[in-house]
Amino acid sequence: MKNQLLFMFVLLVLAVGFGCTKDCPTCPGEPHVPDYHLVYSYVGPSYPAYVITYSTKSGQVIDSAFYPNHPFDNVVFTSDGKYACYTYGWNLRLGGPETWVTDAATGDTISYLMGIGGIGLVVSRDNQFLCLSYGNFLAILKIPSLEIVYRDSVPVRGGALHPTKQLAYFIKEPNQDSLYVLDYSLTPPRVTKSMPIRDSQGRDLWCYTGRVFCTDRYLMLNPTLLDVTSYLQFYDLDSLALIRETRTRLYGWTLHPDGNRLFLGYVTYYPGLWPKSGGIDVYNIETNTLYPYYSDGEVNLGVGQPFTPGGIQFTPDGETMYVLSAAGVLPLGPILEIRTATKEIVRRFDHTDGSSRLIVLNPKDWAE
Repeated sequence: MKNQLLFMFVLLVLAVGFGCTKDCPTCPGEPHVPDYHLVYSYVGPSYPAYVITYSTKSGQVIDSAFYPNHPFDNVVFTSDGKYACYTYGWNLRLGGPETWVTDAATGDTISYLMGIGGIGLVVSRDNQFLCLSYGNFLAILKIPSLEIVYRDSVPVRGGALHPTKQLAYFIKEPNQDSLYVLDYSLTPPRVTKSMPIRDSQGRDLWCYTGRVFCTDRYLMLNPTLLDVTSYLQFYDLDSLALIRETRTRLYGWTLHPDGNRLFLGYVTYYPGLWPKSGGIDVYNIETNTLYPYYSDGEVNLGVGQPFTPGGIQFTPDGETMYVLSAAGVLPLGPILEIRTATKEIVRRFDHTDGSSRLIVLNPKDWAE
C-alpha cells in the first residue's frame, strides 16, 4: 500500500513538473502582461527634437531618435498597430508639408507624400483611410499607399470620420463656425451637407480648437462663444440635429475604450498665461454627467512641477492610461502611468530641459 501511494505521488509530481505547458488552460502560471509601445516626442532647450519609444511592460527605452528640428506634427497608429502614419504641416527644410507611413515593427517607410500635411490625423475604423486636417489641407488618403482620394487646399480645422460609412466631418475656414460633411464614397467625392454651428439658443459658435470626434452614435464638437464659454455638443451622425450640449471648460479630450466616457484634461493659469495647475474631468455620455477624476491641484508632482495634462492615452483594455504633463510648456513634466479604475499613479517617466509635444500609444501587444 505504501509503495502504491509513493508511486502515485511520484506520478503527480511528474505531471505537475513536466506534463504542464505554458499553453495549458488549467495549469497555474504567470499572468500575461501586455507590452505596448509608447511614443514620446519633445523639443530640447536648443531646439533639437527627440522621439523616445518606451516599453510599457518594462518602462525601459527601446528606441530613440534625434532630429535637428521637429520630426513631425502628429502621428497615429492603425488599430492593429501595423502602420504608423506621420504628418508635418510645414517642414522648414523641405519648404512644404509632407505625410508618410511606416511599418511600425521595422520603422521602414512604406509610402511618402510630399505637398500634403497638417496637424490633425484620424484613421478610419477599418484601417483603410486616413483623414488629414487642421492645416492648409483637408485630405482623405488610402492606407498604406497614401493614394489621394480627396484633397482641398483651403485651410480647415479639425476632421473626423464616420465609424462605418465613408463620411468625413470637418470645419472649414474662413467659415470656422460651419460644419461640412464630405461623402468620399462618391466619384468624385463631394460635400453633401453643411450647416452653421450654433448653440441651443441659436447663437453662433466658433470651433477654433478644431475638436471634432465621432463615436458609434454621436458627432461631438467643443465650440465656444466669443466670451470663451465652452460647450460640449452632441449631434446626430446622419441628420446633424443637435441632441444636447453641456457647458464645460475648454478641454483636450480622449475617449475611453469603453466608448462611453470622455476623459477631459484642463489647465488653469497664473496671470500671464503661465500654467498653474490642472486636472481631469470625466463626461459620461450615456448619463450626461460631468464629474471630476483628478480635481484641480489634487495631483502633486513635486516642487515646481504643476500637473498640466497635455495628452491622454489608454491601453486597448482601458485599464491603464498615460498622461503627459506640461505639454507645450516649460519645464518638461513627467508622463504618468495611472490605473484607470483606482487613479493610482504606478509609474512616472521624468524628463528635464525642454518642451513636451505629444505621446501616442501603439495599440499592438508586442508581448504576444
